[in-house]
Order: sequence, then C-alpha cells, then structure tokens
Amino acid sequence: MSDDSFLYSRCVALINGAEYYEEVKKGKQKGVWELEFEALIYVPQKAWELKHNVSADSYPYVTKFSFETGSNNEKWK
Repeated sequence: MSDDSFLYSRCVALINGAEYYEEVKKGKQKGVWELEFEALIYVPQKAWELKHNVSADSYPYVTKFSFETGSNNEKWK
C-alpha cells in the first residue's frame, strides 16, 4: 500500500460517515482499502475557485506539510 492509497482510503471512510468510519476502525470494513476518494482533498480549492470565479491553480493557501507524504512526523508519534 502506498502513502497515497492509504490517504485516499481514509477519505472513503470519512465521506461515508461516522458509523462507517467506526466500522473501518474496528476492522469490519476491510474493502475500504480497495477504494479511494481523492477528490475530497480538493474540495477547499474547488469551493474557493467557485466563490472567487478564478482558477483553482491560484488558490492562496499552501499547507505547511504535504498531506500525501506523511511528512508531519510529530503527529505520527
């Protein structure tokens, strides 16, 4: 499993609601690891694009840590 697939599978668990998420945490939804919902990551940029009527490429917020690489080592402790 790659860093990206783990992230995208977590998006699936999140978008399906609290009950589904709890089932995943308990190991009752093993199929979640075969699914992905990468689009969820881009919702803020898309909302900003629609609100300001400009390209999402000009979205002004840049995260301190990359959400795809696991670079926030302090939160992994």
